[in-house]
Amino acid sequence: MRYYPAYTGGMSGLRFALILTICASASVPLSAQNQNYIQMETEDSFLLLDEGGLAFKYDKNWSCRHLSWAPSSTPSLYNYPDFIRFRDRQRAQGTWQDWICAEQQGVITFSRDLLQAQRRMNSKTPFGAPHVPETGRYNAEMLEYNRVVLAAAVFAGRTEYQIAFVDQLASLMREELPALVTRDNAKEVLAALAPKAKAKLLARPFERCGKTLDNVYDYVSCRMAARDALLKQAEERFESHQERLNRLRGQTVVTPETLAELGEDAALIDDFIGRAQREGDDAVGTVPAQ
Repeated sequence: MRYYPAYTGGMSGLRFALILTICASASVPLSAQNQNYIQMETEDSFLLLDEGGLAFKYDKNWSCRHLSWAPSSTPSLYNYPDFIRFRDRQRAQGTWQDWICAEQQGVITFSRDLLQAQRRMNSKTPFGAPHVPETGRYNAEMLEYNRVVLAAAVFAGRTEYQIAFVDQLASLMREELPALVTRDNAKEVLAALAPKAKAKLLARPFERCGKTLDNVYDYVSCRMAARDALLKQAEERFESHQERLNRLRGQTVVTPETLAELGEDAALIDDFIGRAQREGDDAVGTVPAQ
């Protein structure tokens, strides 16, 4: 029987480079708060520079509140082009003096750390993942890249479970398998072997997993139930992850809250798969069968 390398748990730097770096770049990075950067600004941006050159670039936004509005009211927020149009319109109407506007930091439009992460991603592109534009800001290709990597991890976790299930059935029934078992055919081999395993009775039925176990298939299924449950949680979380990504299609801005949710998806999927693999390390042992 052939095994592919087992999933060992723990997000690789490649896998986590996307979501965690995006989340860090969605607001003021801690590094930008703790280091002495040279701060500059242009008409529409704030810049942070160090000895390596440009480290971060932020959009410049304008927060405007009408003098008649309550202090607790939400101000209008404009980017540079919209602010210029708003200001010129108010001046033309003779009402500009009725507004109070202030500059404030917007989203990051360039991060040197993110640019380096994008380059690392492109240096080891998994099969099916897109090339990531190396722009220094997050993009749809990065989200799709991460989805492909997570999908591969979920698929590997499930197929390794199926391979282990087949191996344990064959061992308990003491018979040779008709085919080499790989990730590509594990599901089909298991489906073909299942009827025979269900017909192979145990020498003595016993209670476990909330039911009476009297055949080899149910016995192995029971012993692997915890691993299966963890993989199902990973699969369900991945489905939620894909639904989140589908809702983002066509959007030009992704909120830090949404990015944090995507990052949480990745971390939980990794945790479920890693715990499932550790459950799989528990040997099934042998059970007399008649």
